[in-house]
Amino acid sequence: MLRVGTIGISILGMMMMFAMVGPADASMVGMPSLAGMVHVGMNLGEIPFHGSFKPGVTFGYYLNDLVYIGGIYQIADSIKRDDSSFNAKAVGLDGLKSSRETVGQRALLEVRLRPHRLAPFMSLGFVFNDEDTETMHFDSRTRHIGDGEYTGAMTIRQTRPAAWRPSIGLGYAYTTPIGLEFGFEWAGWVLGSRPKPRIEFESEAPLSAKDEAALRAHMTDEFQDSIFNAYHIFQMGVGYTF
Repeated sequence: MLRVGTIGISILGMMMMFAMVGPADASMVGMPSLAGMVHVGMNLGEIPFHGSFKPGVTFGYYLNDLVYIGGIYQIADSIKRDDSSFNAKAVGLDGLKSSRETVGQRALLEVRLRPHRLAPFMSLGFVFNDEDTETMHFDSRTRHIGDGEYTGAMTIRQTRPAAWRPSIGLGYAYTTPIGLEFGFEWAGWVLGSRPKPRIEFESEAPLSAKDEAALRAHMTDEFQDSIFNAYHIFQMGVGYTF
């Protein structure tokens, strides 16, 4: 579990790297300067292990070799997560049949800073995540939930609301001498609490109010404890800088 203290140490480490490694312009690494150049590209927001790519576009402008201003946009997508779902595992119920997440569109407005043309960058900006909903289907069996025992199939829908948040991120971008650029980045709101999800239950054996409240509280705690549920954006892509 990634905690705020660990994140703070990582950020401090990046700041120390900025302090210890002096600025280097393009001439110091034998490459054309990026100052005044425009970048356009395409990116993926998911590693496509589960049939989803979450494609998007990247655009920006280099003030110089070390400072970049830009943005990222990714379209909405649907991802079949099944046993790989962190949220489904966190429910704590046996008999998961399937899990599919409808991931909303995402966007990032950012400034990237790096101490050296070939160094990783830190980004500061604002991230937007549209509403995400994960639907989890559980098979028919007897389960103990709270103080009760229930027999039947269940469906749970868990939704994170849409929101803008400040973001801090880390990434790397390499621009070749002919302008092709490759890179990746993770940016998000990691210093505050994760959002509270909206949770809906459908059960062949209706849950008592007490047991439903207990399961809802457990799921909410697990959801808010996971860094994967922070408002964020991930991208890996290729583009052209000219």
